[in-house]
Amino acid sequence: MELPAGKGAILVREMEELVDDLYSAISASFESEEYRTRIQALQKELERQQEAMFSEVKEKAEREHIALVSTPGGFSLSPLRDGKPLTTEEFQKLAEEERKQIERLQDEMAAQLHKLPKLQ
Repeated sequence: MELPAGKGAILVREMEELVDDLYSAISASFESEEYRTRIQALQKELERQQEAMFSEVKEKAEREHIALVSTPGGFSLSPLRDGKPLTTEEFQKLAEEERKQIERLQDEMAAQLHKLPKLQ
């Protein structure tokens, strides 16, 4: 950018004023009631979507006799027999076809669960 002599200092001062004005305007917009209302609406919609997705996964897990277990790191899926989660050893003793079917369902449900954080 090329300016006539003496105009550079004016441009610098005006740019600094513009930055200050923008900072004030942007800060004010994030503190406005309209912004807070919109954020609350988005949070409610996010919660609704997460609950719907979680319910869908939970219902499918129940239909397929898989437990959805809450862990400190999130959720885990475990096949059920007689209403109780199978141990790793019990799972390994299942027929290969049954294990693969359970693993496929677990992968499908895990993929759904992984979408939850992405919604945020």
